[in-house]
Amino acid sequence: MGRISGLVPSRFLTLLAHLVVVITLFWSRDSNVQACLPLTFTPEEYEQQDIQLVAALSVTLGLFAVELAGFFSGVSMFNSTQSLISIAAHCSASVALSFFIFERWECTTYWYIFVFCRYGSIRCLGMGEEGLLNLKVLLPAPPHYPGLYSMPMQKKPDPLHIL
Repeated sequence: MGRISGLVPSRFLTLLAHLVVVITLFWSRDSNVQACLPLTFTPEEYEQQDIQLVAALSVTLGLFAVELAGFFSGVSMFNSTQSLISIAAHCSASVALSFFIFERWECTTYWYIFVFCRYGSIRCLGMGEEGLLNLKVLLPAPPHYPGLYSMPMQKKPDPLHIL
């Protein structure tokens, strides 16, 4: 239990670190929006890029709310596999978004970081060991036909051995 008990605080701290970086990006998104634009741009172009970045950050904050709700409710808190994946995803996202802010990367790079680092945290929403890949959670079970599989297999005649 010693290994697992260290994962919960580590996961919480990486979630908070990622959340702080995203909130900081909300405050300092001006330089990243300007990096998306040519040297001479109109206010309409700036507004369009700003809305796109705000939409991406809003989606991120919405998924944070869902993940934190699952974490605090205990649904995925003590699953060590999900915790390790979440720690790796949020830690890499924190580092990548820090570079995104300081190096003034363009806005389309945010979506690559989002897709690459969000997959691990989507698995931690309490949807089972396989996360979204476990379609049994999402699909209804097939109907059971009692006679279909309960019949003994009959031996098929060999076409070469007629006699």
